[in-house]
Amino acid sequence: MQSKGMEDDSIYAALAVENQKKCKPPLEEDEVNNIFQSVLRYQKQIIAMPDKQPLNGRFTVKQLMDEKLENIPSIVEDMLTPGVALLGAPQKTGKTFFCLQLADAITNGKDFFGRKVKQGPVLYLAFEDHKYSFSHRLKRMGVEPNENLIIRFFASGENFDLKACIEEEFRKKMNFKAIIIDTFAKIRKSGDRNYESEYKEIAEYHKLGLLYGLSIVLVTHLRKEINPALPFDSIYGSRGLTAGADCILVMYKRNHISKTRQLTIQGKDIPDDEITLVQTDKCTFEIAESEYDEALDENLSKVINFIVDKKSYEGSHDQLCSELKLNIRGKGLSMLMRKNIEILKDSNITYEILPRTNKARKMKLQYLGDDPI
Repeated sequence: MQSKGMEDDSIYAALAVENQKKCKPPLEEDEVNNIFQSVLRYQKQIIAMPDKQPLNGRFTVKQLMDEKLENIPSIVEDMLTPGVALLGAPQKTGKTFFCLQLADAITNGKDFFGRKVKQGPVLYLAFEDHKYSFSHRLKRMGVEPNENLIIRFFASGENFDLKACIEEEFRKKMNFKAIIIDTFAKIRKSGDRNYESEYKEIAEYHKLGLLYGLSIVLVTHLRKEINPALPFDSIYGSRGLTAGADCILVMYKRNHISKTRQLTIQGKDIPDDEITLVQTDKCTFEIAESEYDEALDENLSKVINFIVDKKSYEGSHDQLCSELKLNIRGKGLSMLMRKNIEILKDSNITYEILPRTNKARKMKLQYLGDDPI
């Protein structure tokens, strides 16, 4: 009974009934209680999972086509299905806000960028943040208080057991539709980054997702260089990760000074798609009215790309114009930088005019966006 996940009260009641009917004479109550306490030392399992469907068997094509099988319902239409999903996004693109917005939509059954959602509780496992920053984010986003979005904080993901965590929550009657793990790197079991080991690791999460009828969303890192034509290749690791995933989402900027984000979607049973998103003042995302940003100054783009790559620069405006082969002189670059100071800030670049010396006035540019992987 313990292995089938039955409630403690039910187990004790059954023991008491069996004792009275089968034992001659019946055991004393203290001895029945000792047996009961002994039973509870074993891990309580769960075998009756929601949305569980047979994963094996032998069928002819005719049998499969004739049998009326229920489709496994999507968690988010044409975006998330039961199993495992990879969500890749560079730092400073708002991936935590995106994940919280996704969790809020599923919890409340609200459409997510125009896509239907299967409503249900969501578990958010945070390994890189604390409760104060999450409280601030949720309030800024305007999320309504509820009991079905559970956020658990962990100082370390070392030896983390997701299956045990899920079963613990299911015993609390939390029939989750999605679990978001931020970030996947914190719970990795293997240090190997080859195809075979990564495919094996992601396959375990795939089986867990199907077993429990939920989507396990693994938030992961992207490589620094993102090819817009092949965004899924930017996911950090071998191709074993993407091969084993049921759904892949990649959110990124087309360039460092872009105001919008591209959300590309790919999955085993969903159509490929791409959505252009813009972040609001509340830090939530919505579909952008126009697909691409307005044309940006070519000189400014070159400067930003240079600083993101080199991390810092100190020298005169004229020297930078010469090094980057800009089609403007130092004075023009100085005016361009001052005019677009907010764009520089959005790109995590600080711009500082240094004190004048007997030589040309220097400036200092520094990129603050890199976090360690």
